[in-house]
Amino acid sequence: MRTPAPRLPLLTALALCLALPLAAHAHESDAAGGRPQTEMVQQEALAGGQQMTAIRLHVPPGGSSPPHRHSGTLIVYMLSGHVRSGLNGEDAVLYGPDDSWTEPEGTHHTRFENVSETEPAELLVVSVAPANATPTIMDE
Repeated sequence: MRTPAPRLPLLTALALCLALPLAAHAHESDAAGGRPQTEMVQQEALAGGQQMTAIRLHVPPGGSSPPHRHSGTLIVYMLSGHVRSGLNGEDAVLYGPDDSWTEPEGTHHTRFENVSETEPAELLVVSVAPANATPTIMDE
């Protein structure tokens, strides 16, 4: 009897997708303290009017994002560097390579920053949200 091949977990499979050659590009915000920049990796329509979007998030040295929310549920996987992330006003957590976290729909992302002043951070962010929803809603 033949045993079926094991399936890779979602995050591992998505990380392998990033191993494929991506077009090299410069980021305008590579100076310390800039805003994170995104690069589309994949986008797929799902059943029930949902959409899966995978992006590569480049956070320059010292870069940060103001408080915000997302339209859907996120799975975040650290590729390189170190970021501090705080959700719903709770203490921020330091994440490094191969760490991951989730942000359920409606989570208030109250703190997000690259803790290094010299090294960028790279993250894979996978979102499942209603199609045509605004992906990120910044606090006013």
